[in-house]
Amino acid sequence: MASDGRGENRGTWPATSLEFIRRARDQAKADVRTGVNPNDKRVAGRIEQQRLVEQTIKAEAARAAEDCTLQTLFEQWVRDGIARKDGNAEIRRSFGRDVMPQLGSKPCWRRPKTEPLLRVVPTQN
Repeated sequence: MASDGRGENRGTWPATSLEFIRRARDQAKADVRTGVNPNDKRVAGRIEQQRLVEQTIKAEAARAAEDCTLQTLFEQWVRDGIARKDGNAEIRRSFGRDVMPQLGSKPCWRRPKTEPLLRVVPTQN
């Protein structure tokens, strides 16, 4: 059902209950009486919803960064950051043997705490 030109579309019956449509109409009339444009209010609501979605995404990214281990960082590096002729097999083997057993489970975002551990990794001459 299209808008009649006097206001916004509040839904169609029977998909939307008449009670809800009437409540939305009454709220829009009350908003107009108080000087609030119902269309602007709807746009502001959508902007607020988008802001909440962006906050959720940012919070999830922060949580994922906190859960990051050196093992996951290494896997990302091998997958996306380096491409050797051997398919990165030698890097995987050497890191898997020498580095990951001691450091793989350490969080990668706590640099000051993991940095001293790097000195513990034995060097091979």
